[in-house]
Amino acid sequence: MGEMTLNVRPFVRQIVREAYNIIANPKNESECVEYLQRIQCLLPARENALGKLNMSQEDIVTAQEEFAENHYVRFLDFLVKCLSVDWLSNLPKDKIPELFDTFFLDGIPEEAFLILTSAIQTLSHGYKLNKCAVLLEEFIKQHKLRVLLWNQCVIIPDKSRTKENQHSVMWDDLVTTLAMLPERIINKTKQETSDIFYPQNYGPFLANEMLVVLHQVYSAVKNGSDVSLSFFSQLLGKLCITGSADWIWSVLLPSFTTLTNQDFIWCRICERLVCEVPDRCIESTIIPVVRDAAWYGTVNKLLGDAVLSKQKLKYLFTNKLLLYRHFKQDLILQNIVGHLASSHTRKPLFIQVLQTLLEVWGDSSAVKHTAYEQHHYISRAILIGIGLLSDRDKEQHKGDLIRKLMTGVQCHIDNQAFKVRLLGMVVAEALTTALDPKGPKLEFEYEKTEEVNHLLSLVTPPSDPGLVDIQRDFQTVTLAENDSEVKENCSTKEQEQIMEAANTEELDSDDDLEPYDMSNDAPVTKTKAPRYVRDCMEGLISSDDPERVESCLCAAADLIRSNPVGLKEIAVEFIKILLHLQDSFTLLNFISLRHSAMVALGVSCPVEVSAYLTKEFYRRNYNIRQRMDMLEVLRGIAKELSQPFTVSHKNCGEKMQPKPIQILQENKSNDIKPEDWREVVQRRIEAKTHRFAKGPKATKPEALPNRFAPVAGDFFFPLLNCFDRNDLPFDLLGEDCLLLGRLLYTLGIVVYAATNAPIAKHMGKSLLEFTWGIRYHPDRSILQAVLFAVSMAFLALPPHVFITELQTEVVEVRQWLEDLSEKSVDSSCQKQAAQTLLLVQHILSQELSKMAGH
Repeated sequence: MGEMTLNVRPFVRQIVREAYNIIANPKNESECVEYLQRIQCLLPARENALGKLNMSQEDIVTAQEEFAENHYVRFLDFLVKCLSVDWLSNLPKDKIPELFDTFFLDGIPEEAFLILTSAIQTLSHGYKLNKCAVLLEEFIKQHKLRVLLWNQCVIIPDKSRTKENQHSVMWDDLVTTLAMLPERIINKTKQETSDIFYPQNYGPFLANEMLVVLHQVYSAVKNGSDVSLSFFSQLLGKLCITGSADWIWSVLLPSFTTLTNQDFIWCRICERLVCEVPDRCIESTIIPVVRDAAWYGTVNKLLGDAVLSKQKLKYLFTNKLLLYRHFKQDLILQNIVGHLASSHTRKPLFIQVLQTLLEVWGDSSAVKHTAYEQHHYISRAILIGIGLLSDRDKEQHKGDLIRKLMTGVQCHIDNQAFKVRLLGMVVAEALTTALDPKGPKLEFEYEKTEEVNHLLSLVTPPSDPGLVDIQRDFQTVTLAENDSEVKENCSTKEQEQIMEAANTEELDSDDDLEPYDMSNDAPVTKTKAPRYVRDCMEGLISSDDPERVESCLCAAADLIRSNPVGLKEIAVEFIKILLHLQDSFTLLNFISLRHSAMVALGVSCPVEVSAYLTKEFYRRNYNIRQRMDMLEVLRGIAKELSQPFTVSHKNCGEKMQPKPIQILQENKSNDIKPEDWREVVQRRIEAKTHRFAKGPKATKPEALPNRFAPVAGDFFFPLLNCFDRNDLPFDLLGEDCLLLGRLLYTLGIVVYAATNAPIAKHMGKSLLEFTWGIRYHPDRSILQAVLFAVSMAFLALPPHVFITELQTEVVEVRQWLEDLSEKSVDSSCQKQAAQTLLLVQHILSQELSKMAGH
């Protein structure tokens, strides 16, 4: 028997060599079938091989091992090369699956899988490609992937090192092919792709196969056998990083949640599965878990203390997912922070994370240079962490937390953005209340909006939803797929509710009456509305009667527009009264009425009003609100003056003019002039002509003067000239930068309103020069204002100016916009910079094409 065993290897080699020669060029059908059947006996675990090979059972096992290790892959390559319609004609049609397909479906699954996928990638369209695709589809449908996956988990005690070396050579190709299979197949088969290869079908199918094999792993571990999850971890990481994470975890996570609920072995399997995921894939793998897990207790079961043993996972949970990335879902933060806080082994890490969050939250530089969405995300993380502090944690770390909080509160209160100030107030109140419920509390005055209530609700830790509720949440995805049933049920319920309401309500005949239209009714007041502008001014100055003040303010805009005569003499005095007018009686729409009156006055007397407002803007004894009112009025005047002259404002006294009387004279028929009879004939022809379609006659637009063009310089240059004076009563580049932002918006609107005016060229150049000095301002609101002003300058200036006179400036602006769109930490600034860059490129490309055409 020993000699027989020693001769097995050359015997197998001889059989395979003969098979190559005969199968490639068979003389007849029976000869090809015979050698294929002989080779089939060498497939692993093949039964009924004694009669074909004339060998003992022990030698047959040795021969099968020899064929699997040294000949199986080459033989499959040989079969793929032989594959053609002519060659298959040598086999009986009803026995092709038995004689040919079995080598791929019943052999070594991992080798057959790689051979088929490699062949599909290299083959061109034809029968051979289609046959390989069908074989691969059958391979998957017969659940051969389960055998493939299980083979990578098995550890043979005597050959563990050899097996591991073999696996390490094959695993990279196998993992990549399994993860990228849909893309590779679809790219080759195009529209002939089977449904199973579509990503939305392949992903869940592969996840189910993995889950079945993991059950086998569980049984093996329970029985004391050794298994390896390294391949599983690599495959899971590769699937997640290539975009299949949602499909994979939609199958695995619900099952893991149920299985790990009361079984420690499953907890260990899940923990090992995550721990061995490669570092480059761990982020894509872990995000779906913390996003979709219904409670942080589920995350505890799945991950255990992996955050302590795996450094990359620790970095994600303590730094990247909290400080550098942001998500809208609160559940992600609750799962991350809750996982760190829910175990005594991870508790020191939780305290360290909370202190780091407070340090970043309270850093003034970070607040200025971090996007609001990221800062809001950090604030939510702090509020969630506050709710997870135990009484012992509060006693031990109260001093450090309060110290870091106070620094951050001052930074937030000093910020100009109201949203940032609100975050500071909410976090400060929540933390001080949690650390010392019985002590003095920080209290701020702010409106309890829906957002504030949502932030405060995060302090309450989420409770365990229970396994039944978790399973129901996971099932909603499946249940919601049948939209038609859902809609039918909803419509039926709505109809039932409507019928019940109709039966229970009492009939009321008054409901059938239509209400009167009272939208245009004037309110009844005891005081009469003023009829003259001076009466209106007097009523606003000297009256203590709220009704009279309100009536004067309501009538001011209409009086100004309807009585332009003599208005220039009192325009400055009237604008002064309106500018200093205070809402002493809390009147309805006070701000909008006053603004409308000031704009109407500026439209009627633009030179006088603009001279006064631009001069007073830089004077002392005005607060920020009044200066912002001045800018708003200037913007409103510029917008209205730049619009076409409407009929309602064109001639206010037109209604009082009598219509001219037309004297009709009888004309005899023979007195008609030549042009008159032609018109009559044309009208008759038009009346008797039938047209199937007649488009509307295009009316030529009426050319109207831009009323703002003559006075544009009076609005723009006085505002710009005094900017760099040393005796200004405010700090535009410092703490009063909010006013600088409004000034930039005003200048941009004024320049845009002067489009096509002769002075627009000088105004646009001056605006670009002005914005260039503050383009790197640290405040994001100023950057947005600068971007707006630059956009307005490019829209207002004649395009040829950029090519002929501002080439250097254009290059610098484009470079700045590119840097801002790529490197800005604020998403809104990035988006606005990209839009401005597209605008600039569009204007330049159009002008260059025009110049090339000429």
